[in-house]
Amino acid sequence: HPSTSSKSRNTQVPKEEQNKDSTLQKQVPSSQDHDVDKENGQNQITPEELAEWKVNVCGSIKDNICRALFVLPKKKVSFCSAAEVYTTTTKQYFFDIAEGSLVIPEGAKFGVHEANWKRFDDLDDAARKFILKSEDWTHVFVWKHVVERFVSGYLNKVVDVCENSDSIKPHFAISHYVQYGFSCEEHKDLDTFVGFMETLEEDVGHFRAQSTLCSVGKYPFTDKIKADEDIDSKLEVLSRKLGVEHPPALDETIAHETIDKDKMIGLLRGKPELVTRILKIFDMDCANIPEACDVEELMSEIRT
Repeated sequence: HPSTSSKSRNTQVPKEEQNKDSTLQKQVPSSQDHDVDKENGQNQITPEELAEWKVNVCGSIKDNICRALFVLPKKKVSFCSAAEVYTTTTKQYFFDIAEGSLVIPEGAKFGVHEANWKRFDDLDDAARKFILKSEDWTHVFVWKHVVERFVSGYLNKVVDVCENSDSIKPHFAISHYVQYGFSCEEHKDLDTFVGFMETLEEDVGHFRAQSTLCSVGKYPFTDKIKADEDIDSKLEVLSRKLGVEHPPALDETIAHETIDKDKMIGLLRGKPELVTRILKIFDMDCANIPEACDVEELMSEIRT
């Protein structure tokens, strides 16, 4: 088990953590091809609405960011990322630069995920308002390519569970979707799982859109980091900005959290329409983080 020291690092993603919940043809689809509701998109909030949001968020205005955003007051930094976005790597980084202000309890099954993190709604109204207007704070949004994230989650939370467990246990991330009709018998294949996700009327659970979870377009993020196999070099740049010593790289954890591109291409080969459907599911991410839906290279690879 990880110790309570800020210097101790749980460099492996526990097996249990894998189940824990804590764009056809030559023209490549873009976010404009997805009928994105830009009138209601988070990046279309009016100045008046944004001003009200900043005053009342986590008070009279409930928002995903209230529980999804973590803050390190001593370092004047906040961060937010969704599930399947190098979550362990990201949290371990911020845990390490906290220099002892965070503690992992003895016997924690999920390591750094169980540290005594301070969330946005743990702060009082005055502190939240100060952070939202302060120019001294750094606000980090860590994001991942939409298709990579979705396929990674499918492999980790659907295939792994359906092939290696005799039932869907309550603590499995995929268990949240049982109430909406998910079953391994009907939805284990990628095609059928995409079809299941298309039936959901709410943006919920492990596969919730990254930009809506982190209130992109409302929360004043100063740094947006693309999560991929080079995440450590990007975090090193962040360390220099924050003026902290950069922690040693978590090579094994990063390797675990990096999707096998060949495996993903194999699943999608000859199925460009499946990529289009996945992007449609995450149209808000395509509107708010266009780069996250750039599939020109992927489309070329799966057609060959």
